[in-house]
Amino acid sequence: MAEQLQNAQMPDETPLLQLKNVSVNYGKFRALTDVSYRIYPGQVVALLGGNASGKSTSMKTISGTTTVTAGEVFWKDELITHEPTPRRMARGIGVVPEGRRMFSSLTVLENLQLGAWAGSKGRATREDIAEMLDLFPPLKKLVHRPSGVLSGGEQQMVAFARALIRHPELVIMDEPSMGLAPALVKRVFEIIEEIKNRKIAVFIVEQNARAALRVADYAYVLAAGQVVLEGKPDMVATAPMMTEAYLGKRS
Repeated sequence: MAEQLQNAQMPDETPLLQLKNVSVNYGKFRALTDVSYRIYPGQVVALLGGNASGKSTSMKTISGTTTVTAGEVFWKDELITHEPTPRRMARGIGVVPEGRRMFSSLTVLENLQLGAWAGSKGRATREDIAEMLDLFPPLKKLVHRPSGVLSGGEQQMVAFARALIRHPELVIMDEPSMGLAPALVKRVFEIIEEIKNRKIAVFIVEQNARAALRVADYAYVLAAGQVVLEGKPDMVATAPMMTEAYLGKRS
């Protein structure tokens, strides 16, 4: 059972997304065991853990790209456990995937238009495009450039904009700072703060535990497919399990 450092996140509010006692098997291998998460409107939730802890499977479970073996997934108290990915995206879930996954031969503008197509409105308006370019000014000079020739930092901005252009209520992010230079990592977490200020919920899987805990409102820690620790970021950051296994001991 997880060590719970806080009894409840927001007990008087309905979760935007909830995983309840979810297990996921890949053949005979169990990737997740009785995992439960709650994400509330406008909240940033961090999911931390080492390699093969179940973080990526958790993201696939939320996006609907893997099959749940046991347990339930809810969106605003509506059961969506077996709902396909496109329907979940149309409900209001945006995705910033690991490795950014650009459509390399398409321009920045075309990538953004594809992002909007997967949302509830079905297409991007000029206002939508302008809003994203205002949020990510460096992209203004790159809109007609193939995304495959962009730098890692530029591609990450496109990935953020592509997820946000559909006006989601929740954005899930899989290792958004991976492979980026320190200055760009700092900018990634500044963008997450800006997304939070827009009252959009964020569920972030991130190896950079310290940075993730700085922007989060709540955190879960996975080990071997199970939640072993959860609570407010300051409590999680000082828990012996975190300081020894993930954050390193301070001198």
